[in-house]
Amino acid sequence: MARQDAERPGDAPGAGEERGRARGEGASPSARAASLLGVLWVGVFAASFLFEMGAVRGGRAAFVEALGSPTRAGIQAALVVGGLLGHLGLLLVLRGRAPSLPGYARLTVVATLVGAVFALAHVAYVWWPRMQGATPIDVYAGLRERMPQHAMVGLYAVGVASIALLLDLLPRVAADRAIRRPATRRWYAAGTAALGVAFFALGLNATAVFVSGAPLFGPPVSPGPPVAVERPPEAPAGVAPSERSADRPGGAP
Repeated sequence: MARQDAERPGDAPGAGEERGRARGEGASPSARAASLLGVLWVGVFAASFLFEMGAVRGGRAAFVEALGSPTRAGIQAALVVGGLLGHLGLLLVLRGRAPSLPGYARLTVVATLVGAVFALAHVAYVWWPRMQGATPIDVYAGLRERMPQHAMVGLYAVGVASIALLLDLLPRVAADRAIRRPATRRWYAAGTAALGVAFFALGLNATAVFVSGAPLFGPPVSPGPPVAVERPPEAPAGVAPSERSADRPGGAP
């Protein structure tokens, strides 16, 4: 029994190690929860970011339509912030026992911290104003005003790269003990790497539109149809401005 994980005649290199890993002690509930919460908040954030920010390739009107309602913004913020805080809290509890891939522990921690700062900043700039009643046009105007600043360019560029790394690493950590065959592991790792690369390219391309008005690659931004702007109701014809102010509560006599 003591040597059942050792190499056997005819085994492929590393087969004994794989058997030992497969029979090894399972991850603790806290470690599994940390992995799943990490996948949750990163997945929701990445999908929402590409759906909303990526829509700007179709112009301002497309972004306004994609941004959605304040209720949806609140649900997205709750999933991302709640999952993020739970993930970070469990990482603090686990400390050196936090789940990670061999050789990627430090990179995973750094990417998680940078990605967390980026996600919270995006919530503050996009979803929180929407939850507070700002119109999608207000959110768009705020992003177009802030994004050309050097600090914002750096934050979004590094943040997109960090989320891309997490899209590669965290799903592999979460499925580490569930996938036992080496060939399946390699295919799964290739899939998560492709997912991270795709997010990095598309996320950076969308960010470039807000920074400079043009994408890094692909066709130019579509002007799109004009966006309807809400205006206050017009006063009845023939009513003088002084009469309109007198009719309002607190108006001038």
